[in-house]
Amino acid sequence: MERSTVRVVLYFSKDHPIAQYRSKERNRVVKDWIEQALALEKSIKEIQTDVKSIKEILNGGENQTLIPTPKHTANTELSDADINLIDQMLGFK
Repeated sequence: MERSTVRVVLYFSKDHPIAQYRSKERNRVVKDWIEQALALEKSIKEIQTDVKSIKEILNGGENQTLIPTPKHTANTELSDADINLIDQMLGFK
């Protein structure tokens, strides 16, 4: 019958941070550290991919997927109809 787990034996120096834990806790702590490291590795790869895409965009690369921002105008005057509509939406009228 094939086992569903793998046994790994690791040796650390006495000044390694794992030595601060009681011997009964070390196995669980090391397993947690490994799981965290694997999750961080995945996150770092995703960040590296995002940074690469951002660099391409900033350097004028072909993969520009930014949505162009609308041009802003200096005209900020509101008509009476606009003001009435805003008042209605805010419940002032």
